[in-house]
Amino acid sequence: MINPRLTKKNDRALLLTVAEWEIASDIVDALRDLTVATEFMCKEHYVRSSDIYPVVCGLLINSLGPADDDSDLMQRV
Repeated sequence: MINPRLTKKNDRALLLTVAEWEIASDIVDALRDLTVATEFMCKEHYVRSSDIYPVVCGLLINSLGPADDDSDLMQRV
């Protein structure tokens, strides 16, 4: 995208700003555990309720709750 020979002038507006890259980085960290949980659930043809509860609780406690090392943006969300 940065190479002007490969990117049309109109498409350069699609480049992310530094702030947008930081937001994307925070989101990637937050979504990583959701991806693992989704892949786990999708591998099974029939997911047992005894599998769902620990996965959801684990996500709520460990991944979706606030953490001390979260960025300011993630703490506000």
